Amino acid sequence: MGQKPQAIKEVIKMHKTFKEILTHFITVMKETLEEMIKEERRAYLDENSQTKANGYYLRNLNTPIGKVEGLRVARTRDGGFSSKLLPYRKSYMPGFDRLVWALFYAGI
Repeated sequence: MGQKPQAIKEVIKMHKTFKEILTHFITVMKETLEEMIKEERRAYLDENSQTKANGYYLRNLNTPIGKVEGLRVARTRDGGFSSKLLPYRKSYMPGFDRLVWALFYAGI
């Protein structure tokens, strides 16, 4: 299968237990999801100039590797923005496993 990307090797060296590695990975996933959702909102605002960004709301997300708590989900004043990544009122994100593998192979 080849060598692991250098970033993954560094994460493994930094953490002593499997639980610490999972916690690190969940943190990276949370930050990545928050940035992706902000980009979705930015695209929405480009197409809907009559509204503005209106901060974030917090929610939790259950994943195969653990619970992501306090995920900041972007919102708009008109309430019209809805993330395609994270369906409204769902505690599980469809396709999360594909996102995990993509980030893993990218070395994140």
